[in-house]
Amino acid sequence: MENYQKHLEKQYPKKTTRSKKVTILKGFLDWCFEEGYLKKKISRGLSPVKIDKEEIPHRVIDPATVEAAVRYYNGNPKIKSLILLLATTGLRLNEVITPQMKHMSYDPRTNQYYLQTITKNKKSVLH
Repeated sequence: MENYQKHLEKQYPKKTTRSKKVTILKGFLDWCFEEGYLKKKISRGLSPVKIDKEEIPHRVIDPATVEAAVRYYNGNPKIKSLILLLATTGLRLNEVITPQMKHMSYDPRTNQYYLQTITKNKKSVLH
């Protein structure tokens, strides 16, 4: 496993890419062990890839791109609404598409609706 990880370091110099590869491989090997395909848990030989905050790409869509997407999908109200919702609330796509009606609540004091979502860090938040 250590030799394979060294091979990955040579093949993928970017830590973010290497981290994804190691995570997928570790998950697969753990599954193989749990299902009985492997007698030893060989995924223990894989070391996690440490990524500095500076190396994580900062994904920001500029307002001009959002406006162009809204104009492009002007004839499709579902997609247009989804783009506007994501652009104006800061919600992630997964936070918008996975909730059900039971996750919606109404506060009569403020006359507002709230949506309970699960964030990337598995926290429950009301929006």
